[in-house]
Amino acid sequence: MQGWSHVNNGDSNATWKETQPESKSGATTETNSPVFHDTQEQVPASREPTNAAGPVNTAAPASAAAPASAAVPTNAAAPANGANEKTPAEVENGDNSDDDVGLVPFKHRFWDAKLKHLRLMYFKPIFFATLMMMLVVWLFMAMYWGSLWKENELSPNLRVMVVNRDSGRIGQTLVQALNQSNTGSLPHPTYVFVNPADYPTDEAVRTALEPNEEYWGAVEIMQDATRKLETARSSGDSSWDPTAVVTIVTATARNYAVVPSIVLSPTQKTILATAGRLNAQLTAQFLSQSASNAGAITTATRAPQTLGNPVSMRVDELRPWDHSVAIAPTFVGLIYLVILTFQVTMASFGARQPIQKFLRLRSLIALRLVTPVLAYIPISLMFSLLNVPFKVPYGRTFPYGGGFMTWWCVSYVGMLVMGLVLESVMTAVGMKFIGVFLVFFIISNVSVSNFPIELSPSFFKYGYAMPFYNLRQIYLTVLFNVGKHVLILKYIGILWAWLALVFLTFPFIIWFDHSKRHHSWKKGMISEGPE
Repeated sequence: MQGWSHVNNGDSNATWKETQPESKSGATTETNSPVFHDTQEQVPASREPTNAAGPVNTAAPASAAAPASAAVPTNAAAPANGANEKTPAEVENGDNSDDDVGLVPFKHRFWDAKLKHLRLMYFKPIFFATLMMMLVVWLFMAMYWGSLWKENELSPNLRVMVVNRDSGRIGQTLVQALNQSNTGSLPHPTYVFVNPADYPTDEAVRTALEPNEEYWGAVEIMQDATRKLETARSSGDSSWDPTAVVTIVTATARNYAVVPSIVLSPTQKTILATAGRLNAQLTAQFLSQSASNAGAITTATRAPQTLGNPVSMRVDELRPWDHSVAIAPTFVGLIYLVILTFQVTMASFGARQPIQKFLRLRSLIALRLVTPVLAYIPISLMFSLLNVPFKVPYGRTFPYGGGFMTWWCVSYVGMLVMGLVLESVMTAVGMKFIGVFLVFFIISNVSVSNFPIELSPSFFKYGYAMPFYNLRQIYLTVLFNVGKHVLILKYIGILWAWLALVFLTFPFIIWFDHSKRHHSWKKGMISEGPE
């Protein structure tokens, strides 16, 4: 039978030994293990166990306790592996504290009185997390709401130039209507009336939009439109094209959401409404003047478009947003990049726990810097290759291979920046708050990347320095040939500045964390004392 038996060695020193069940040979095995079993015999009051130094003195200090090889089988005795350390079976069964005594796994209801302390352990972190998310809504999510709520009021920050090459009635009427729109209902852009001599050709107008990006759009009125219309009527010129009178020039790829809604739509609405009234006036005037000249009317009927709707408009799209799938890598894909880097950061955190306590500071710094540098190379490559089967146009600005390599390199730098930022913050604030920072980091970037910063309050001008904004500008240049190519150097320079800042500060954060852990380890060694 397994239990405990009193063993007298023939002198004053008596010990307790554990008796194991009989083996097949009938012998019993005695061990000095301090593990207790349900069949443990109670110690008689007259037979108190003693250690090797003599009888156990219950009033003696802890330093007089027996060694592990002669452990005293009392409830106050600690196992050799530490008083608070649980066996694997206890951990698996949920026996993580002394308060769990008497609890049976898988047998209790949630509101069982015996689970009171465990319910408190459950509710406290849930309450804390709920409170934190309530604060996150107002502190961080409000940033995104704030970046959008003034969009209509700030729409005049987007400028559209008007080039009037007609000094006649058509040009004057259209200019007057657009000028009145500057004080009309919102949203609308601000129409800037420029000197035609500054933009003498159609090409000069288009260059001002792309790649120079001086304006978000342009309205160009045909050279001598009024005189040419009169000539077409009088000669019956059937080649007259009403849509050539007014040309709206846009570059939708610059921002697929804002250009159609704030630049193009209000401009079209104003011009079409004005053209409708103007056409009626011009036709009535011509018929009135030609009432006694049947030949003039007959001639004009050979070009009926000069009588019905002689003035109209067309849209010249310089940079069309003709690949809807591009929304994925240029906006939502940026959020996915952060999520991917966060997963690598978490994996790196878990993987280095067993080894980092044995590493010197220099080795630890090298490990934590080299790991993301290497890990993000294949991940950024996969992110770039993902665009290939979906026909994302890598070859519009550069040769296809050059566009792909530019995209890959920029994505790699962006992932490295975001990954090292997460590594730094997690080391500084700990695992408990890294999720909160992740929400803040994503929202603070998204708030300034999808819509022009000109449409947000001045607070959001910080966005010009954020990773998302600069990554997106490079992506748009690669895919749609938006902006000056040389600006890629500016955007990549900002990303490199982020990278330099992280590389300079991250080692100090690692040093601080390493010093703190090293101090705790030394303090623990001192408290344990020599064995």
